Amino acid sequence: MSVGSRLKKAREKLGLSIDDIKNKSKIKKNYLLALENDNFEKLPGEVYTKVYIRGYAKIVGIEPQDILTEYENEKNNANKINKANTKRTGKSKKNNVHILNRDHIFRSVLGIILILIVVLLSYNIFFRTEQNENNTSAIEQENVIIQQEDKKSTNDIKEPEQEKIEENNEEKINTEQDNLNDGEVNSEDKQSEEVKDEKQIEEMNKTQKVDQNQTEQSSLIEDTSKELKIIATDKSWLSITVDGDLKFQGFINADEVMTYSGNENIRIKIGNGIAVKVEFEGELLGPFGKSGEVIVRDFDI
Repeated sequence: MSVGSRLKKAREKLGLSIDDIKNKSKIKKNYLLALENDNFEKLPGEVYTKVYIRGYAKIVGIEPQDILTEYENEKNNANKINKANTKRTGKSKKNNVHILNRDHIFRSVLGIILILIVVLLSYNIFFRTEQNENNTSAIEQENVIIQQEDKKSTNDIKEPEQEKIEENNEEKINTEQDNLNDGEVNSEDKQSEEVKDEKQIEEMNKTQKVDQNQTEQSSLIEDTSKELKIIATDKSWLSITVDGDLKFQGFINADEVMTYSGNENIRIKIGNGIAVKVEFEGELLGPFGKSGEVIVRDFDI
């Protein structure tokens, strides 16, 4: 039984009211009710609490020292219980803080991972877009160069065709003249024909001797062809024509070297003017233009 319950039971056993205890002890009624209900925290302080318990105990016939000892024991037990509850509460708070910290760290790591993913995706999209633009630009440049080369080739082809037409006209004129000469020959007598045949035989012999001499002289002529070396310092589109024949058309890579020999002319068409140098007759020439500039160079031999 608690201290307050013991005091109340003793009062009721004597047939006393709370007002009777108030009049005899001069203690306020609300303090007496707090004592009977063990609400010691409503009393003014520890000293007053013990004084009120002692005075109440004397009125109802209880040994004051015994009930004060019981009060001390109850108070100590209550303190132990409060300490235990405090420790449990502290541990619970620590656990909650630990859980909150782990949750915060997890969210931070997750946020960093998401940011890295976004950055990587953005970089990948940008890199692919730039690469596609570069490839498109290179393809467009190659198409422009090829179109220019096709136009040039068409112009070059038209000139030989015109020359062939003129040659055919000359052959027709010569043929007609020969036919007239043949008619005159047919009108001559047989004796003149025999003389002409002898002269033709002599002329043919002379012609054969001249051809033999020319063949012997041409065999003694030294080779007049010259060598041209092309050195690439960067990637570029390239077209190479030797003595009127197209020898190469395509891309040349950095540090790649090409060598060509010709007897009349070597023409080089460069799609990236700054990317190509040429070694010709012991001299290193170039670069011939700016980056991306189309350059045409003729080397006469």
